[in-house]
Amino acid sequence: MGEKQESIEFDTSVEKDGHLQLPDDVRARMALVPGTKLHVRLTTRALAERLRKSGVTDDEVDRIAAVQLTSREEVIRFLLCEGVLQTQKRGRSSRRSKRAS
Repeated sequence: MGEKQESIEFDTSVEKDGHLQLPDDVRARMALVPGTKLHVRLTTRALAERLRKSGVTDDEVDRIAAVQLTSREEVIRFLLCEGVLQTQKRGRSSRRSKRAS
């Protein structure tokens, strides 16, 4: 087994019986054995991909939540809305420039 890591991100899916499959490489990297206690945070893949595309990691979300004294969910909502606002601002500015011409 390799060196034990504190946390790791990976993608998986929910099985028909509701179980989650841990990939073999994850079990090895985390040095997991039967009975190991874990703290689990579930995030839908779509949300995780949207945040990753923005360059945001789970650690950053946690740091922002701690500094702002708010929940992770509030930080995530804010970060996702921020991208929408930036897109809307770009759309307005391009419309304005068309009017000026």
